[in-house]
Amino acid sequence: MRRVVSMLAPVALLATGACFATHQDVQLLQSDMLEMRAQAAHADSVRSRQLDAVIASLGTVRDSLKTVSARLAKFQGDVRGDLYAMGQQLIQVQELTGQSQQRLQELRGSLEARDRAMGAQQPQQPAAPGDTTTASAASSIPGPNQLFQ
Repeated sequence: MRRVVSMLAPVALLATGACFATHQDVQLLQSDMLEMRAQAAHADSVRSRQLDAVIASLGTVRDSLKTVSARLAKFQGDVRGDLYAMGQQLIQVQELTGQSQQRLQELRGSLEARDRAMGAQQPQQPAAPGDTTTASAASSIPGPNQLFQ
């Protein structure tokens, strides 16, 4: 046991000697802690300014997005209104085209009727000996409008 005590004695002396700090060591430790606190405060203030800048930028972006969104909604409304108006105009054009086609058919019919009436009023010319059927056949053939209808 003596042997163990003699071996542990230097270790015990070292351990007790290491536990004591001088006044200068304490002041050095305090100055290091103050410096670390000052650096942390400076870093916090820099981060705070950066966060404020980011928040301001986000506010600007949000306002820009609101403006763009409002413009886009207005544009969509304008386009929808224009498309509706064009659709209405297209319907009117189709109606007018149908009316024009109907009027053209009526005019063709009246021209054909007039041509038939004029053909019936013309005196029969003496036909060549084998041509009697062509004159009567030409007056009895319906016109294109009658065939279409």
